[in-house]
Amino acid sequence: MIALALLFASGASEPWTVRVYRDARPSIVRLTCGGGFGAGFVFLDDRHVATALHVVASGRPVLVTTLAGLEQHGTIVATDEPYDLAIVEVATPLQLKPLLPGEPPPVGAPVAAIGHPLFLGEGDAPHRGLLVWSITAGILSAATEDRLQYDAAVSPGNSGGPLLDVDGRVVGVITSKALPALAAGVGYATATKHLVALSIQIRKQGEFESRWSWSGLSVGMAHVSRSGNGMTGLFLGAGRSRGDWLRVLASLTLLGGGANVDVPPFTGTAYSRIEAAFEGRLRLALSERSAFHPLLELGAGLAWAADGARVAAGLTIDSTCASAACPASVASRTTTVAGWRPLVSVGLRILGVGLSYAYENGGLSAVPDAHRFLLDVPLFGD
Repeated sequence: MIALALLFASGASEPWTVRVYRDARPSIVRLTCGGGFGAGFVFLDDRHVATALHVVASGRPVLVTTLAGLEQHGTIVATDEPYDLAIVEVATPLQLKPLLPGEPPPVGAPVAAIGHPLFLGEGDAPHRGLLVWSITAGILSAATEDRLQYDAAVSPGNSGGPLLDVDGRVVGVITSKALPALAAGVGYATATKHLVALSIQIRKQGEFESRWSWSGLSVGMAHVSRSGNGMTGLFLGAGRSRGDWLRVLASLTLLGGGANVDVPPFTGTAYSRIEAAFEGRLRLALSERSAFHPLLELGAGLAWAADGARVAAGLTIDSTCASAACPASVASRTTTVAGWRPLVSVGLRILGVGLSYAYENGGLSAVPDAHRFLLDVPLFGD
């Protein structure tokens, strides 16, 4: 506590975060790639930028923006998929000082992260000028030879940025964080030694192409309308993606609903549906610079659905009963139809949250045509 008081006392040395931020900030860049965004930093020399592979993995042109606002496109010249690392090369020197690598400090030592959380700095007030080239600080919470855990606050847009020690050296490359719903203040970085090793592979790996990767789980609420009847239920999907332009999705949807029937003697109908779908979605980035990563999704595929209907009839009384208080019963019948049918869909995805419409043609089966409306959010990945 005495050392802390001296650190902030009048005339004392400035906080280490102020010094590190001032020295490192000009060497941090912003990267946008196919609508995605993240951070990077000048490394090795002023023509190379280090970042996380998932920031640039779409395989689309990488736009590098410096603190001064200068822009140029870069080329991916080295990647390390297991450790989520990439090096981008620009044609014109950035004339910025490269950040130096360092060894991870002891667990418990202070560290800082610089990046562009949520990347809203290009928007209107009150966020204009904020959330870009911003710093957060914490401690190194745990470490292995390959990866670091820290508690500095990070968000989408920090990925690819540096994790810095008190001397301003890069001890890790920020790659991911735990979901806030599961754990707060848990971020991960790849140890810088893997970035140093990757620098030897510059232009030795051939031209980079986007790869198939696990795109995570998504959950949502679905509403299906068919033959004038509506059903609402739970959607669960999982898939694989190639860059950010193509996703193959398998999903399961469980729905239920009911309706009143005014045709005597029927009194009501309960509907249910189990649907499994396999769909390919082409993703088109609507803006390369937007913080919200808007994607237009156009899909086609096949769906298998089993529709059930339980129709309840009016009250009936046993005709053999002679009592004035004869028991009454409700007659009912259940029908089920199932089959495959093609589907087409269109949707909009912003910051990972999707809203889509799908038309399912029942012409090839006994299941009638259906219209599906879906709101889904990523649970892991995507």
